[in-house]
Amino acid sequence: GGCEGLIERTNKPPKCVVCSKYWRESDDNLAECSTCNSRVHSTCDNRAKEYLKLRLAWDNEGNADNPGDTENVKSGSSEPKYECPSCRKKNGGDTSFGKVLRKQLHDQAWLVILQGTLAPHANYTFVELHDKLSQEIDWRMRNMWRDDYRVVIKEGLRLLGKAREKMGSTKAINDKFSH
Repeated sequence: GGCEGLIERTNKPPKCVVCSKYWRESDDNLAECSTCNSRVHSTCDNRAKEYLKLRLAWDNEGNADNPGDTENVKSGSSEPKYECPSCRKKNGGDTSFGKVLRKQLHDQAWLVILQGTLAPHANYTFVELHDKLSQEIDWRMRNMWRDDYRVVIKEGLRLLGKAREKMGSTKAINDKFSH
């Protein structure tokens, strides 16, 4: 107890926030949370495993020479970020379906490149190839959502037309639903 207990606690090695097993600075299978700076074994969280693959590719493209230097990052790509399960839970995660889907597709683009399924063109680095794939993903998602909204708007206009036929003027429809 007392001061001795405090000293003992600060001298204990750090633990993985998922499995509570100790880790060493020399371990190369650890992902550091960008929110709380805790570390997680890649075997304890699939997102940690994916992050380490993304980070390796990002580092191999020469982006890790000066990690704080965002001006010299190739192709304007941002440094991969990892959030531990505790922080994801605290932050409520990004539950917007569109944003979750977009992130998953961007992560899958990295995996396709890293697995060699899509080899980089002689004129493009891995990061540039990922940026191009990400732009294409974003473009196609915008088109998909736009097309879905068109269908919803057309259906709404069709239903409004039917309501006009049955109830008469727009004022009559408004009066009916405002009471």
